[in-house]
This record gives sequence, C-alpha cells and structure tokens, in this order.
Amino acid sequence: MHFPPNGLGLRGKGRLTYVLLMALLLFMGYARPCLAQHIVLENLVVDNQEDRIMIRFGLKLDGAERLAAELERGAVLELIVSADLSQDRSLIWSKGLTDAEHHSTLRFDALTRNYILERPGVDDNLRDKDLEVLLAKAWKHIDLDLGQWSLLAPGESFFIDMSIRLIHQEVPSWMKSVLFFWNWDAVPETTYRMSFQY
Repeated sequence: MHFPPNGLGLRGKGRLTYVLLMALLLFMGYARPCLAQHIVLENLVVDNQEDRIMIRFGLKLDGAERLAAELERGAVLELIVSADLSQDRSLIWSKGLTDAEHHSTLRFDALTRNYILERPGVDDNLRDKDLEVLLAKAWKHIDLDLGQWSLLAPGESFFIDMSIRLIHQEVPSWMKSVLFFWNWDAVPETTYRMSFQY
C-alpha cells in the first residue's frame, strides 16, 4: 500500500487511521448482501415425536450463483434458523413457551474445489463441487426440537415465529459495534409465522 509522504499530514495515528479506513472499505465491498437471493421455507410441519414438539421443514435458496462466488472469495457463512413457540392469548400479551436454533456453516475448500457444510455435533461434513446440490442435500430436511409436548394445552391457540439468516461469520465484533448500522447478512433475513390450535 502506498502512503503519502509525511509532509502531507499522515503521521503516527493518521497513518493508522488511513490503513484502517482502507481495510474497512475493502471489507465492506466484500461483505455486502447478495440482494438477489432469498431463502424460502418449505413444508413446515409440527409433529409429536415421542412426546416432543418437533418442527420439520426444508429450505431452498433461490439462485446460488452469487453466494457461490462469495464463498469462493473466502467468505465463511453461517445459517441460523430460530424458532420461538408462543401461546396466543387474545386479551393479554402472548406467552413465550420455548425456543430452539439450528446452526450450520458454509465454506469453500479451494484445494479440493468443494463447497463444505459443517453442522455442530456432526463429524461428517457434507461436501459437493456444486453448491446447489449440496444445499439441496443439507437443507431438504431439518428438524428442531421445541421441548415437551405437554407445553401445549388442549383447546389453546399457539404460533411459531421463525427467523432464517445467512450471515458472514468472520466479521470482527469490534467492526459490528462500530458499524452497527451495516447489514452483515449475506442473504436478507426471512421471517415466518405459523399459527395452529391444539
């Protein structure tokens, strides 16, 4: 990187500020959202499995080309799916009952030219040279455990709020706090609500 001579006013802290600003500008171009893409929730089902509230669903990414390019440039992306179960009470605030999250990480291995999906607690990473094929395998069936079925009282109304985010995992926390107004999502957040009566 070329620095102007000291006579132009870049000394000590000024030089450090110049370097930080240049790094920030480069990173902001790198960590921009893939605005043409959306993650779509498919086949959401609430099920009783061994007296547990299980929600089952699939995810589909519309157009993976830009996301593949981000991964190939070195981005590490994390999928976060949050589900909150609440009891719907008409005259007072809804009552939150339980919540759960699903996490997985996407990266690109430049040596093998494979896209890799890592899941916490699972030793075998999924990998494929085609990102769309990998995501179809990994995101076709996802289960979340929302706790004991006894949380659901017969005759009552409930709803599940879901949030789906794909974020840049490698963003330093100091940068998030300094640029609190910046959107760090690789794909815009998607939210859904499913209401049901037991």
